[in-house]
Formats: sequence, structure tokens, C-alpha cells
Amino acid sequence: MKHITRRIFVPMFALVLISAVCFASAMQIDRIFTSAGGLQAKKLQGSQPSTEPSAAMFAVGEHFKIPQSDYDRTVEELQRSGHSLEDAKELASGILIEKFSLYQAAIEADCVPSDEDVTRMIADTRAGIAAAENRSDFYLFLDGIGMTEDEYWDSQFENVKIYKAIANYKAYCQEHYLMNASDEGSNADWSATWDEIVATAIANEHITFS
Repeated sequence: MKHITRRIFVPMFALVLISAVCFASAMQIDRIFTSAGGLQAKKLQGSQPSTEPSAAMFAVGEHFKIPQSDYDRTVEELQRSGHSLEDAKELASGILIEKFSLYQAAIEADCVPSDEDVTRMIADTRAGIAAAENRSDFYLFLDGIGMTEDEYWDSQFENVKIYKAIANYKAYCQEHYLMNASDEGSNADWSATWDEIVATAIANEHITFS
């Protein structure tokens, strides 16, 4: 399984929208954002690891379960962004497994942001969207989901917390790595070290697939 750490910090709907618009004509833009919102609405129905034993699971770790439905929707998002079905399946697996494995590592390292910090992050993001020239695209996306802006950000609270926790954990690991580095090439070596940290986090979950 490939490591896709550089992708994990970008919310999936953003990957879909950015990639889709690159291939679209001006007349298609409205439909793309509305359609992406509709897909996100389906994903929000099962966006967190399930605890229900009756649900079909794609993968099960020591601390999380990934529903098959969540995996399937992630594959669909990646296909819409231009990936082949084969590549989308591999990337979706990597994205979800890496995300929740690193989140568990972040929990154990006490890198999870407080609810107040997450609320501030969302407020800053909302302010940035409100000031953006293309903010209408986001509202088309909301139309597709069928949510108000408040409802959407409420639904994203835990997801934002997860991504920020992983970012905090990466910064924490890099700080400790650089403190112990002894040569000028340490920044280049950090990338390989982070790959090892990711691999360890995944291995610690002893993941099984259905």
C-alpha cells in the first residue's frame, strides 16, 4: 500500500472540486459543484468509523472500523477527480487507513486539538470562504448537500478535529526529529522518517480486511 501522507491533510471534497473544475467547461461548473455536494451528502451518512457490528466493513483495526460504504464513496470521489478505478481503490484504501491510524497515534501523543481550537479553525475557514472571489462555488456545493452553512460545518467538526490532530502529530514528530538530528541533510531525511512513522502507526493497528 502506498503512503499518501501529502494527500491526507486535504479534505476529500476539496480534491474532487479542484480536480473536476480543471476538466470542466464554464457551463459545467455549476453542475460539478452541486453534484459534488450531493456525493458529500451521501458520504456524511457514514463518514466516521462504525461501531455497529452488523455493518459491512472494509477494514478493521485495533481502534477503528472503516465501513465498506465509506470506502466505496471515497473510491467514487477519486474517480470523479480523474483517477482510474484501480488507482482510486488503492488511494481510497491508503487515505482511510492512514487517516485513522495516524489519528490514533495523535491521540496517544496528546496531539488532539481542543474543541475550542477546532471551533476557531472552522470560524477562520468560514471567514476565508466569505472573502473569496469564488465563494459562490462553495454555496453551490452546499446546495448539492442540501445543508445550510451552519449545518455543514457542524457535520465537519469531528473531521476537522481529526485532520488537525494529524497535522499536530506530524509537527510534534518533526520537532523531536530535528532536535536529535546532527547533520545539515536532516530536512531531507525527515521525509523518510515520517514515512516510517506512518508505517508504524498502521502496523500498530493490525488491520484486517473483509
